[in-house]
Amino acid sequence: MDYRFDFDDQLPDLPTAFDLEAVSEIFTQKWPGHPDFAGTPEIVKVDRLQDVKYRPAEKCVTTYELQVEHPDVLPWQTIGVLEIMPQGVIHRLYDADPKLPWLPTVADPEDMLPRFAALLSQKNGSSQIESFKVTTVRYKPGLHCVFRYDIDTTTGRQVFYGKLFSEEDELLTEILPALYKASEEIPEMPRIPQPLIYWPDVKLLVQPAVARGVELRNFSFDSRQERLEREHWMRVAGANTAALHQADLNVGHPRTFEHDLHGLTEYSAMMANVNPKLDVRYKETIALLASAAKGLTEPLLVPSHGALRTDQFIIQDDHLVMIDIDSFCWSNPARDLGNYLAYMCWKAIRQPEHGEFVEEAGRIFLDGYISAGGIVDDRWLTLYQAASLLKIAGRRFRSLTFREWPLVPHLIDAAIATIEEIQDDSAEDHDDLRNRQILHLSTATSTTKFPAVFIDTEFPALWYALNAEMMSDNIAPLLTFADCLDQSSLLKSAKLLAYKPGKRGVIRYEAEGKQCNASQVVFGKLYPAPQYAERAYNIMKSLNDEVFNGSQHLGIPQPLGCIPELSMLVFIPAEGELLGDLIINSPRANAKMMGIMDLASTWLSKLHQHHMPLEKQFQVANEIDNIHEWADLVSEKYPEETRAAGRIADYLIDRADRLPFDNTYTIHKDFHYEHILVNSGLKVFDFDEIRKGDPNLDLAHFCANFFLLAYRTNSHPAKFARLQQRFLSTYQLQSDWKLDERFIYFYAYSCLKLAKQICKKRGPRPWPEGDEQRAQVWLMLEQGLTTLKYMQDSGVSENFPLPIVDFARVRRTTWSKATRISKSATYSVVTRVSHKHLS
Repeated sequence: MDYRFDFDDQLPDLPTAFDLEAVSEIFTQKWPGHPDFAGTPEIVKVDRLQDVKYRPAEKCVTTYELQVEHPDVLPWQTIGVLEIMPQGVIHRLYDADPKLPWLPTVADPEDMLPRFAALLSQKNGSSQIESFKVTTVRYKPGLHCVFRYDIDTTTGRQVFYGKLFSEEDELLTEILPALYKASEEIPEMPRIPQPLIYWPDVKLLVQPAVARGVELRNFSFDSRQERLEREHWMRVAGANTAALHQADLNVGHPRTFEHDLHGLTEYSAMMANVNPKLDVRYKETIALLASAAKGLTEPLLVPSHGALRTDQFIIQDDHLVMIDIDSFCWSNPARDLGNYLAYMCWKAIRQPEHGEFVEEAGRIFLDGYISAGGIVDDRWLTLYQAASLLKIAGRRFRSLTFREWPLVPHLIDAAIATIEEIQDDSAEDHDDLRNRQILHLSTATSTTKFPAVFIDTEFPALWYALNAEMMSDNIAPLLTFADCLDQSSLLKSAKLLAYKPGKRGVIRYEAEGKQCNASQVVFGKLYPAPQYAERAYNIMKSLNDEVFNGSQHLGIPQPLGCIPELSMLVFIPAEGELLGDLIINSPRANAKMMGIMDLASTWLSKLHQHHMPLEKQFQVANEIDNIHEWADLVSEKYPEETRAAGRIADYLIDRADRLPFDNTYTIHKDFHYEHILVNSGLKVFDFDEIRKGDPNLDLAHFCANFFLLAYRTNSHPAKFARLQQRFLSTYQLQSDWKLDERFIYFYAYSCLKLAKQICKKRGPRPWPEGDEQRAQVWLMLEQGLTTLKYMQDSGVSENFPLPIVDFARVRRTTWSKATRISKSATYSVVTRVSHKHLS
């Protein structure tokens, strides 16, 4: 579980909803029953969490994809539901929804086959059904459920979608038929799927599937498609929306700006529970939005989709189909447009590589709308876009999508920047307004529609670097590593892989040449200034050409060049499995693993023996401030560890000027298992910290991180000890190194550093939370202290065995099973630990 979810005192069971193992156990131990299976399943697996709806202090309802297994029947899939309330947890299957009592009927092939047989008979006459399959597509507890019906007949396959509602609605009886009729009569409108039949006894509306359809969202943001074609469909979407707004319809209810403002305030309590400071800013922005709208009168309301986004359009042949009309209403035309533009802005915030296209596509969409006769007040467009940005922010907390919470400040920043751009255009005529709106969007780096608040000013080249088309001229001259590539080669895609504001960004490019059978991948790494990129390139070139040139089993990613004007290093990424993943998947210290440790130590010894001119040097005396800072940070986070952190810091400071450190070697300075890739050989990456220093730092840093990995993977201490000893022994054979107090010094130094990193959620992933974070901080301090104590009691010799805190039998009392730790972005499995909570 990546987040603790312990912020709601009235819902103490809330964390259970996000622990998929616990959910599986709930359904396995007490099966709620299923009409296809009267017994108790042997295993209920949770494939994924589907949907979350959270109401602070009242209820949280979550749904899951379940895989049910039993020896006597074939496995089947269904949907499970948890309702977390102050009084406890209720679990059920989706077809036991008390607000949708007709759901079991609609999901049952035996009940639905006769209905569809009659429907097909009316449509196709003599067509006979040969097979009939029902699939649950989407379920919203208490509201609605969407089913897919795949029907094989004697005349071919037919596919229908059925949408079941909790109560009869105007949408079912009036709105959809009226919209379908209008779309048939007005060619400029988007097509509306025909409502074939409505069965009132089961509240089910049936429509045909959109055949050969491609979602506009997927097509538009697929850089493999022709740019002009993607822009064309954005323009069509704008024109179709204008036609909908001009349609003569007499159905639907009004929706005003006041309604939307009230809806925004409902998210505040959810945000306040998780991040009170952010909620204060959120409420201030809502107040700013309300103030900006004060005194403005909304124009005449028009028929509106109500939730317009790119995923509400499907490209079918030569036209667009509009779907999901549940939110249809009469509203200010700016409401649909503002929502559409806000969700495109959100796309750019989440995936900055699409930022340049989003900006251009927004202008094209709006131009298509206005060219088709659509009229919109620029002030209202601004207000509704800001309101939608705040709605998107609030929904991140209603759905508890915690991975997107760090991006919410960007949404609020974008809303504020949008509001601040409001200008008085009441005196403009329609033609002038059109020109002003298009111009307004064309300066999007500082204006309303796509404010650049999420652009990192330290990387002004980022947006350029994420445009594959523009980057082709920069990178093509470097693409000589493959015979099929030359200076005429083009980049077909650019994807941001990693990003640390103000520090670095890594972009994956795919290049294609006329003679290439497959795309060639290169990486570009951005730095804050050209000298950093040039330094990284020179170091990698020296290592590649002088140290590992000709080596069959050892190496680094191949450097291709440096683009100074972009502060970018370009290289071919290394392939393989991270050493940490490999150790997780290998249960024993076998010959293969011993061989890999030999490769790791041999690689390191070659680096240490390479004399490279480097301007940076690691001086222990310069680390005193860092050592104080690390100990203070640990003490502030966990006051009970003040003495332990202080003892290690005191030793490090006391011995800093007494040990004969040798700083004439080339060291990596961040050598650990997450920077080592293993394939047929072994390659190391990330040379930003490389400098002159004592080789004991690399050795001890690797061993301290290796100890933490062993704990996190619940490896047996004996296995860990054998692998570590093999690493050190092989290194000793490759060099003149002997273990002495300098190694112990840097080992204790690395233990304190790791304790600090765990507190700050830095360093090798996964990053633990709560009690597990506290336990790992304790463990690293304990390992550091134990090593120092053993050295003081026994002295240090060449055969000095590193002591290991046996985390299976730690000496503290009142421990219990710890929580699961976070999932690494690079690990193939969720690592788990079983150890004891600290008292």
